[in-house]
Amino acid sequence: MTWEMRNQVVFKGIATSVAQDEDIVKFRIAWWFKHHGNGSMLPISTMLLNLPKSFLETKILRKAKVDVWIPPSGDALKFNVDGSSWGNPGSAGIGGVLSDFFGKILGSFSINVGHQDAISAEIMAIHKAVYLCSQTAVLFGKEIKVISDPKVRFRG
Repeated sequence: MTWEMRNQVVFKGIATSVAQDEDIVKFRIAWWFKHHGNGSMLPISTMLLNLPKSFLETKILRKAKVDVWIPPSGDALKFNVDGSSWGNPGSAGIGGVLSDFFGKILGSFSINVGHQDAISAEIMAIHKAVYLCSQTAVLFGKEIKVISDPKVRFRG
C-alpha cells in the first residue's frame, strides 16, 4: 500500500496527504479482515471507527505459513519465482527475485500477465526468469537455481 502511494508520487506526480494515506490504509485493513477473517459481522464503517476492537472480534481463518529462505550453495544464485491468478483462470501476475548466498537481491520482476490460469502463470514466471538470466551478460557461466512452488488453490 505504501509502495503504491510512493509510485503515485514518483511516477505520476500525484501527491496525497498523510491523513488521506492513513484513511486508505485503514480502509484496506478493514476490508482485509472482513474478507479473510471469519467474516466480521460489523459493517465496514463501524470497523473503520474502531479497528483494534474489530480485529479482536475477527477470527483469522487460516494461519500464515512461514517459509524460510534457504540460500544457494557456494557462489550459485537463486531465482525464486511465482505466478498466480485471481480465479482459475482469472487476472494473473508473475514475479521473481534473484539473490545471492547472502540474500542480497540482485534483480527482480513483477508483471501483470492478463487473463491466465494459475499453472500457466507459474510457467510464465519460470520462463521470464530464465529469459532474464540468458539476456544478462554478467550472469553467463553462473549457476542459477530457479525455484518455483506450483500450487493451485481454488476459492469457493
